[in-house]
Amino acid sequence: MSGKTDRRIRKEVNHLIRNNQAVADNLVRELLNSPFKYRFAFAMKLIFYRRKK
Repeated sequence: MSGKTDRRIRKEVNHLIRNNQAVADNLVRELLNSPFKYRFAFAMKLIFYRRKK
């Protein structure tokens, strides 16, 4: 590949990583700001999950 194409690919991959990190940060912030009952329910779903067949 040419250097220009490599740079475009790296730039897009870096953008996707930053975007996903921003989404994850927003989800965590919303979870921390939510009332206890919602945080508790979320934690229980994470701990005691059931696999779908």
